[in-house]
Amino acid sequence: MANLNWIKLHIEMDYDNLILDGVEKNDAIRIIAKEWYMTQEEVNDIVNIYEKQMNDIDHTGDLGEII
Repeated sequence: MANLNWIKLHIEMDYDNLILDGVEKNDAIRIIAKEWYMTQEEVNDIVNIYEKQMNDIDHTGDLGEII
């Protein structure tokens, strides 16, 4: 299980870096899938969960425009 969390964490970091570099979401998923020998669907599942967590103020603690 720890290995799975390590992989998930690194995929999330790779995704963030690609997005910051201006790569579109679908292209980022394709690149990551190729690098990690995963299907695009597997990577997409990880990315979707990650994006939901990053938009959840209970998870991030970021109140943003609420205050």
